[in-house]
Amino acid sequence: MLPFRDTLRGWLLRRLPAVGRQRLTQQRIYLLPTPFGALLLLVAAAVWVGALNYGVSLAYALAFWVLALVCVSILMGFRQLHGLVIACEGWAPAFAGDTVGFQLRLTAPDTRLRRLQVHVIGSSTPVGGACELRGGMNAELTLAVPAERRGRLPLPPFEVCTEMPFGLVRAFAYVRLAETALVYPRPVPDTGRGRRQSGEEGAAVRFLPGNDDFAFLADYQPGDPLRRVAWRHWARRGSLVTKRFDSPVAQGVVRLDWADYPQGMDAESRLSRLTWRVLECERRSEAYLLRLPGMTILPGREGSLRALALYGGPSA
Repeated sequence: MLPFRDTLRGWLLRRLPAVGRQRLTQQRIYLLPTPFGALLLLVAAAVWVGALNYGVSLAYALAFWVLALVCVSILMGFRQLHGLVIACEGWAPAFAGDTVGFQLRLTAPDTRLRRLQVHVIGSSTPVGGACELRGGMNAELTLAVPAERRGRLPLPPFEVCTEMPFGLVRAFAYVRLAETALVYPRPVPDTGRGRRQSGEEGAAVRFLPGNDDFAFLADYQPGDPLRRVAWRHWARRGSLVTKRFDSPVAQGVVRLDWADYPQGMDAESRLSRLTWRVLECERRSEAYLLRLPGMTILPGREGSLRALALYGGPSA
């Protein structure tokens, strides 16, 4: 039974597009008997067979009463989900190893009482919750999705289900919302061991992005001034790069540089240590400048952490 259920679920999910908001219609709602409902149907079938053999009118009445109860459960279970609108209202950034809380809003088109459960599909740990819509009011639910690695984390597909009102029939629908959260690198304390010493630790930076001194070449980005394009480099190698310049600033700006670490250190370890240093600078209200290969990020918690989270991946 379980392999068949997994195969059916996989087939349904492959046909499920990602949308900004999902309204549950007849095509999205599925109904199956619960174990208790299936057992009750078997008992009703046995009673009906006995009624055929012995001609007991009361047995006929009992069998058809159970069948009518199941039919009513099918209709009421369908109405629990029909017309429900589900959308993601936002999320809060998190660090790798934590959980990202996706805020779901469920809106009902009428005042009918609805008791629903929401479960993430395919999660190694149970993720979900229950909610109740009463009197036409909206319901909000947070899905705490584990963030295993840095970068972009799409909201996984989830299931909305109910066994209302009698627990005989399970009505469910699969939902996939086009929502993506941002996961920052997991901060790892950096005590300075193994870090390259440049003689400028603490008050290390003397330059900020500006217009005075040439600093380095970076890949061309749409919107860069054409006067800063290195045309000779393009003529020789056929790739567009842009000249970057620095301007001198006063002492007291902490440099958080990718090059502070040995060449043998892997990228994730560098990003985790740089994340910790950014958080420390923010905690101490220190001015800082973050430098990654090919880019310089101006001071700012959100911008710096975003650059660290997306380093090596698709741009924002």
